[in-house]
Amino acid sequence: MSASRMISIATIDAGNRLRVLDPAWVRTIADDMAVEGQQEPIHIVERGDRFRLVSGARRLAAAGLLGWAEIEAKVKPASALADDASATLAEIKADMMRGELTVLDRARYIAAWREVYETVHVPPKRGRKPATAPTETTDELIANFANNFTDAAKAALGLSQRSIYLALQVASIAPELTTQIALHPVAGKQSELLTLASQSEARQAAIVDMLVSEPVRATSVTEALMLLGTTPSVAKLAAYERIHEKFSTLKPAEKVAFFELNAPDIEIWLAERANTKRSKAA
Repeated sequence: MSASRMISIATIDAGNRLRVLDPAWVRTIADDMAVEGQQEPIHIVERGDRFRLVSGARRLAAAGLLGWAEIEAKVKPASALADDASATLAEIKADMMRGELTVLDRARYIAAWREVYETVHVPPKRGRKPATAPTETTDELIANFANNFTDAAKAALGLSQRSIYLALQVASIAPELTTQIALHPVAGKQSELLTLASQSEARQAAIVDMLVSEPVRATSVTEALMLLGTTPSVAKLAAYERIHEKFSTLKPAEKVAFFELNAPDIEIWLAERANTKRSKAA
């Protein structure tokens, strides 16, 4: 494991981060760093005579807010993350493992992860255009993408085929609109986001404007649709999907506590799944 060292902040490129930084979080971290110092190094990768940020965007922003010229960082050689796709994937993994993402952030991360996966595993086709919503071909890609993970990773990250499908629907919302609502309460509500995703681009823009304008004209996607004269067809989630929506926002320790509470049912499911796999292999 590489040792950390002090790096000039001016030489670090944060790039186009998938996650919008919450100014309140950055200010809180800055206040803590001002008193306690930097407790954990950021992670960067060499890019010639400069560096690209892999993880630690909030700490980097906090250091800048404090006026620091340098920050402690663990530096990976350029060969470790040879291209931007590798660096993006490292960013996605680092943030998803922390379990601090909103539903919207998680959807954008899964979409970006699948895009990296397809770049590696799917040969490009002439004239191929990116799909804005899942299709039959996309369903096959989703299944292959989901099966790329171990059972442990699927359980920890909630990467079932169904959850990936729903995440990609959320991620189909126009990027400039997701940036505007990234810090809005609706970013943590899957049903609201799915309802927003089901609207036309023009209607999505109108809804988001009502959510973020000053003064605020609507507090939810459903309310915005009603004000626009549309009877909202709210995306309904099954009971297990609502539980999953909440589960995906838990911290790692809270997920472990959930597993402990449901250990008997999980063990039965694992045993039945193992038997099914053996039967298919026989």
